[in-house]
Amino acid sequence: HSQGLSGVSLQVGEQFDLAYSTQMSLGTQENNWQEGIAILEQTLRQAQEFGFSQQEIDQQIKRMHKEYQLSVAGSSTIHSVDIAEGLVYSVAEKRVPVEPEWQLAFFEKILPTVTPQKLKQVFNQTWNATPYLYLTSNKPIENVEKQLIASYEKSRKQAVSAPATKAIDEFVYTQFGDQGKLIADSRDAETGIRQLQFANGVRLNLKPTDFNKGTTLVSLNIGFGEVPFPELDGLSYLFNSAFVQGGLKAHDYESLQEIFAGQDISINLGVREQSFGGEISTNAAELRTQLSLMTAFLIEPGMNKQAEQLFREQVIAEQQSLHSNPQTEFSNQFDRISHSGDKRYGYGEPEEILKRQFAELAPSFHSAVEQGAIEIAIVGDFDEASAITAVAETLGAIKRSPTKYSQSLVPVFPKVPAKMTLTHYGHPDSAALAMVWPTTDMTHLSQHAGLGLLEQVLSILLTENVREKAGASYSPSAFSYNDLNASGYGYLGLFSVTTQAMLPTVSEYFTAAVNQVKQPQGISEDLLNRARQPVLEWMQAAPQSNGFWLDLASNAQSYPGRFAAFKQRQVLAQKMTPAELSKLAQQYLPADGSLTIQVLPAPLEPQQ
Repeated sequence: HSQGLSGVSLQVGEQFDLAYSTQMSLGTQENNWQEGIAILEQTLRQAQEFGFSQQEIDQQIKRMHKEYQLSVAGSSTIHSVDIAEGLVYSVAEKRVPVEPEWQLAFFEKILPTVTPQKLKQVFNQTWNATPYLYLTSNKPIENVEKQLIASYEKSRKQAVSAPATKAIDEFVYTQFGDQGKLIADSRDAETGIRQLQFANGVRLNLKPTDFNKGTTLVSLNIGFGEVPFPELDGLSYLFNSAFVQGGLKAHDYESLQEIFAGQDISINLGVREQSFGGEISTNAAELRTQLSLMTAFLIEPGMNKQAEQLFREQVIAEQQSLHSNPQTEFSNQFDRISHSGDKRYGYGEPEEILKRQFAELAPSFHSAVEQGAIEIAIVGDFDEASAITAVAETLGAIKRSPTKYSQSLVPVFPKVPAKMTLTHYGHPDSAALAMVWPTTDMTHLSQHAGLGLLEQVLSILLTENVREKAGASYSPSAFSYNDLNASGYGYLGLFSVTTQAMLPTVSEYFTAAVNQVKQPQGISEDLLNRARQPVLEWMQAAPQSNGFWLDLASNAQSYPGRFAAFKQRQVLAQKMTPAELSKLAQQYLPADGSLTIQVLPAPLEPQQ
């Protein structure tokens, strides 16, 4: 429970067939590493002296047991690609591939031998040598070896006491009022998605499949209510990284982890373009419990101060790596740049982010739950009738008064042409270049299909030109985005990491690739087919996966017709001609219509 710790990890095992090693590590704030050494040393000694309680062991056994059981439940529908990968891995690692049933049986057989005494003995045999100490920091430290050893020796003199054990709570959020009444129930003939609505406005979409036995996926979307999400630096970041860690009013996050140890139960909520939401994976038997946990987070989120504090420490700790290379710098900044500086997107200024608190986002979250459109989708291996009852008793039971209209954000791409320079603090010779053009949204079907192909064509040209001819770059690529709403918003971009000296060359190759696709004969039939192949293969394979159906079912009532649009795009991609693509390139990739972003190393400070 110390300040500013991150990335705590413990590893035991072989390294490259050379040695068997044990390693504990953690990250601290830069001036706090001595405390980090003390925590590692004393935690290790605490385990050596006092061992582990039966309760701690039971919690871990429950988790592991559950994983083996889930693995068996899904073993009849493991994808052949995953089986092939598993076999290759087994051969490479000189291991024997075993069936999930055998693993479970073996685990259950050895369970009775796992006692606190046995575990303490094995632990002490494994961790019984004098350790090597290793410190990595972004600033030089005077006399670092002496300081490290001194900190370690100082810690060894501190006495350690037995860890406290506390009782595991019962989960209190199981009843939410009278069962919700259904007011609509129909099945979409084309997708097979059953669409239902409860009297409190909660919409439910169901799509049973048999792709992954034993797996049930759940998606939740909560549209904004009357209070829009505030435009404040880092508020979305606070929600995405700390809201769930803020726990519930009755159970903090740590208690929740203990309560659900050994259950296939999790929570994932973040803020998106037009909603709060998230997806999780569970199973049919635990669906009701899973929905109770989700509903509890909507009506009684804890938003506790400790989660806020940990968030601030994480922001401070991240400052060291935030600008560490041109890719990271670009990806942290681009989201905000591409939304004309809207503070709801991207990272923002650290000193501003550190001021953020849950109180600033609570009104828009509560307003979304009370008045926004709530849509839940369940996909995979489950029984429809049981799922409907489970939702009726949880989300369908809460009191709310949804409004007809929810707040929606209309994204705006910055005015082009424009040039920008970002700075990173990594390797002094490393740089990056991006050129991005505004395009359109997903509702323009033929443009959307064509732009997808154009992205692939440009990727092929860049790989061949930049990497193979200029050797200038690590891996140039094209990227794109198209809004689901009819906002006209979208973009197509080219990106490459390179050296500072090669930036002008990479820029020339970018321009040459764009000019080529705009020429009437610039895209050959062969080039188009190479670009089309992976797109069509993906489109053909996608409907054989739960992920695809979860995406469609997640908003099947608020965005009807997405599957029909997907089928149309498939036909359009199949038929698209080189001439049509060139026309599209001329329309959307004008010479004076791009946003150009270069990422340069920070100027070196002059030596004193």
